[in-house]
Amino acid sequence: MQNGPISRQQIAEITHLTPATITYLTAELIERGLIVEKGDLQTKSPRAGRKSVALDLNGDSYWVLGIHTSMERLKMGLVNLKGRITDLQNNTCSF
Repeated sequence: MQNGPISRQQIAEITHLTPATITYLTAELIERGLIVEKGDLQTKSPRAGRKSVALDLNGDSYWVLGIHTSMERLKMGLVNLKGRITDLQNNTCSF
């Protein structure tokens, strides 16, 4: 999330895993819908070989519901994988 969109090669460099391992793992994550290919990654300097494909988190693949309760308030927040808050409730409790 901090470095995305990012290529498989860049992930291999950061994690010190082999490119083959990264290809295997990202294929599984793509199949599960957690990451998506975003097209060709723009590089600062032209290079030979195959173009790098940008990978990014699929923010809407999973959601987390957070609830905070106190005597005075009930707060709820719905957040996706990328940390985007999509629904926030802040209700006052009356007894």
